[in-house]
Amino acid sequence: MRFHSWCPPEAAFQAADELGFYLQPEPGMWNEISPETAMDRMLYSETDRMIKTYGNHPSFMLLSASNEPKGGWKQSLTRWVERYRKEDPRRLYTSGTGHTEREVPDIAEGTDYLAIQRIGPKLLRRESGWFGGDYRESLTDINIPVISHEVGQWVAYPDFDVIKKFTGYLKPGNFEIFRDSLKEHGLLEKNKTFAALSSHFQFECYKEEIEANLRTPGLSGFQLLDLHDYLGQGTALVGLLDPFWDPKSTNPEDFKDFCNSTVPLARLRQRIFTNASPFEADVEIAHYGAKPLENMLAVWRVNDGGKDLQGEWPVQTIPIGKNTLLGKIFVDLSKFKYPTQARLTVIVGPMELFRPVDRRIMPNPDAKRGITYWQNEWDFWIYPADGSRLSANAPVRECEPSRDQDVLITNSWEEAADKLAAGGKVLLSPRNSDLNWMSPPLDTVPVFWNRQMGPAWGRMLGLWINLPPGEFKKHTLDGFPTDQYFDWQWAQLMPGTRAVNLDRLPEALDPTVWAIDDWNRNYKLAVIFECAVGNGRLLVSTIDVTTTSDSNQVLSQLRNALSYYVRSDCFQPNIPITPAQFRSLFFRNSDYE
Repeated sequence: MRFHSWCPPEAAFQAADELGFYLQPEPGMWNEISPETAMDRMLYSETDRMIKTYGNHPSFMLLSASNEPKGGWKQSLTRWVERYRKEDPRRLYTSGTGHTEREVPDIAEGTDYLAIQRIGPKLLRRESGWFGGDYRESLTDINIPVISHEVGQWVAYPDFDVIKKFTGYLKPGNFEIFRDSLKEHGLLEKNKTFAALSSHFQFECYKEEIEANLRTPGLSGFQLLDLHDYLGQGTALVGLLDPFWDPKSTNPEDFKDFCNSTVPLARLRQRIFTNASPFEADVEIAHYGAKPLENMLAVWRVNDGGKDLQGEWPVQTIPIGKNTLLGKIFVDLSKFKYPTQARLTVIVGPMELFRPVDRRIMPNPDAKRGITYWQNEWDFWIYPADGSRLSANAPVRECEPSRDQDVLITNSWEEAADKLAAGGKVLLSPRNSDLNWMSPPLDTVPVFWNRQMGPAWGRMLGLWINLPPGEFKKHTLDGFPTDQYFDWQWAQLMPGTRAVNLDRLPEALDPTVWAIDDWNRNYKLAVIFECAVGNGRLLVSTIDVTTTSDSNQVLSQLRNALSYYVRSDCFQPNIPITPAQFRSLFFRNSDYE
């Protein structure tokens, strides 16, 4: 357990001694530091007091000189490590936590270990190692232990009920400001939905980040900046727990699937497949329990809510360490005839915990997930290789084809306006260059840390697919498998996509797919929405579905789903807007005055 730029009191060391935690305290240093300066002398004074007071605690295993040191730190802190390594070799010393420079010569010299976010330009966190990858290239020529610094930091929208929990001296003025802003935009009743769905997106990002770390050969671990929301530095809601250590909308048991002493890991390098391509994945395990695991059976299962395919690997002993190969999965996907969201599950446990017939974990008191057996799960999507297979033959179809099959699919509002004026049906993907500055870009990950410390136009916190659960087959996204939250098939559609700000349109107009905005801004953002324009009917997708793409199966699938819906008798938008109101979404120029 790391203590960011401070040293905890005696009680923390005592508790850690009893529980078996290793601690990394730090002197109260977060600044520039150079040799023979007052700051340098303060560092030695603080270190002497820490070791004198707490040095005999066995939990005091690690000591870092500073958080994110700057200035001439390399010379100063290398001397610091050398001195205390000689004077008190009972612990390991590092010359600072989280160096931020892109290039530091001989970064591994003069320190016992590194706690760092990058080595040169190569990161030890974020998306480069996700989806079956890892960060091994960052560790080239590094021969000491390395811990990834402050991984994650993905934020989620706050649930403003947290305000009621502030009953002491600390007042939630920041949350009150954010709440009032959401109310001014007419969206306060959406708060709990925004909070729940964005926290799910946050959770999935933490899962990818931690699994990438556990897959990386030679990487010794990671530090999360925090498990609960941090109220300082502009309000950094990076926690999987709220400020009072209460869970958000995700399940602690699910977190233990990928953050535990034993974690099955799949190198699932893609999440989108067609039924003409095979599903392949190497599966390994990271195990850092007290001893090797003997007589372990590993079982895999692929399920889409109907079909259930499974296999297993020979019983084996799992040693302590990471990158232990369990085996390879190969599945023929031709059995999946319709668009589907599937799930890969890997379970590892003692042979005697499995039922002999179907290799399911038996419901007995000895079977405890995350303790006596371990499992992990990954969603992926299978689409028909031939887009025409999305047709009405699929059993999920409930919207009948309309007699009026004439639909205009266009990027041009001028073309759309003419068609709508004639009482026609239009699927419009407005050009990014037409949208005004109130319509921001989207992203494949949430905001990192917060937008007050890192201002930017894009403020992605996830999506809300606003269709009643269990009734997707009757609505806009029939044939495009999705839950109500942003999942990884949507990530294929975000690059180059902007959301439309609906603040100027009728309040009753709710999108089919919302983009969840940052709590500092609270725009009413839409990705897909529908409305009536005069006698015409309009479906808008800011994801450009005017063309198909051989390289983006998700885009083709979405286009098929939306174009089918527009042609069906289910397409009956009931919120009227005027052409002038719609033009308000665009830059004002002489054509739109």
